[in-house]
Amino acid sequence: MKNVVKPLSLVVGLGIFALVMLLMDSRSVGAQSQHERVTLPTHLGVPTANLITLACLPTDATTYPSCTSFRQVSTAGVQASTDFTIPTGETLVVTDIDWEATFSPPGHTVFLNFACSSGCAFIYSSSTVSDSVGIAARQDHLTSGLFLTYMPTVSVGDAPHLSEVQLHGYLTSNASSETRHE
Repeated sequence: MKNVVKPLSLVVGLGIFALVMLLMDSRSVGAQSQHERVTLPTHLGVPTANLITLACLPTDATTYPSCTSFRQVSTAGVQASTDFTIPTGETLVVTDIDWEATFSPPGHTVFLNFACSSGCAFIYSSSTVSDSVGIAARQDHLTSGLFLTYMPTVSVGDAPHLSEVQLHGYLTSNASSETRHE
């Protein structure tokens, strides 16, 4: 009896596997052709075509450590030649912010602040402590995202040089980012 159980289990298992493979839709496991565009949403729930990376162009960091314009970076790593503006009727949802400031006194807390260009209160602030050579760097991952309908002015406090700011996120229509109150 023992000699029959193992082969019988193997046959039944292979039979079930074969049945599952026959019932499975071959189109769902087939590879995409090189000419088809994948439109599945990312982990953020948006198509990859909506993802965007922006790099800051700091002003003269020796006199005023700020950034007033951003340029889009392509998936090939090429920076656009013109400043990025959020299209009318759309919202930029920032999900990740990478930044670095240099020449801060070692051990000091350095702040990165986003404000609207008309002088409103900060809409986002981040901080970290500079290392032994005066570099303060941080990567912020925003679970709910920072919703922007205009590009902010970015400034750094307690460090004379803003060396890098990158924003990662996606564009969405204003209608899909509004909260309805009924």
